[in-house]
Amino acid sequence: MGDFTKFKTVIQDLVDLFNDLAEVEHKKLRAISDNNLKALEDSMKEEQAGIMRLRGLEKRREESQRDLGLSGLSFKEIIEKLDGEKVLAMGELYTSLEEALSIFNKNADSAKTAIETNLYSIDAVLAQLQNGKNDADKTGLGEKAKGFTSKKV
Repeated sequence: MGDFTKFKTVIQDLVDLFNDLAEVEHKKLRAISDNNLKALEDSMKEEQAGIMRLRGLEKRREESQRDLGLSGLSFKEIIEKLDGEKVLAMGELYTSLEEALSIFNKNADSAKTAIETNLYSIDAVLAQLQNGKNDADKTGLGEKAKGFTSKKV
């Protein structure tokens, strides 16, 4: 097998990226809990940039695997084909990648749940407003119902 330097570098870059993205998801969760739409928007922009970076890293990973003659194999399958010091070094890198992915997934799931919860609350308020408007229109109170605003929404 060839030189694993390029492959190891790409995997380390993936670890770093997922650590960064985990922090972005954490920022997003804080923004949601603080009802800070500007911070949420900024976090989503950071997330989009991270996704673009991920696409580039995936291409580099595929190229390095192809150069090594290991196309189509998972990281775990690649490690199983190695021996000696390479197994240890790549095993540690694999563990780092797994940990970074796990933290990212937990943070992303939490942020997604918080967003879904807020959307459910917004839908409920909008439904109440719509029902109130319909009732107000029937009773002639339509103008008073239009004046209602909610700072939570």
